[in-house]
Amino acid sequence: MSSIPDDLQPKRINDTTVEFLGIKFVETPVTPKSERTWETVAKPAKLAKVKLTGVDGNAFSLIGVCVEAARKAKYTPEQIQAFKDECFKGDNGYALNTCVKWFEVR
Repeated sequence: MSSIPDDLQPKRINDTTVEFLGIKFVETPVTPKSERTWETVAKPAKLAKVKLTGVDGNAFSLIGVCVEAARKAKYTPEQIQAFKDECFKGDNGYALNTCVKWFEVR
């Protein structure tokens, strides 16, 4: 079994930055998953509009369309992650209800 060469090992630059293969990655603090909910994350000033008619009914399709709308509406990464966490707490129906709660559905 061979060891990984030193030039392929990630190098810590400081407390929040790691360099790997010449690319610098900055670590950002994340709220623990159990604490990310609609109630604990700052709500967006205006709900993003999303059109769900014609979208495949599975949860992943719904979430994908909503996440794209959220990014265009400048939701923060924490808001988007909280939305996804909430969607995955239940079944397809629960995900759809979460979409209606977090977005202005057309």
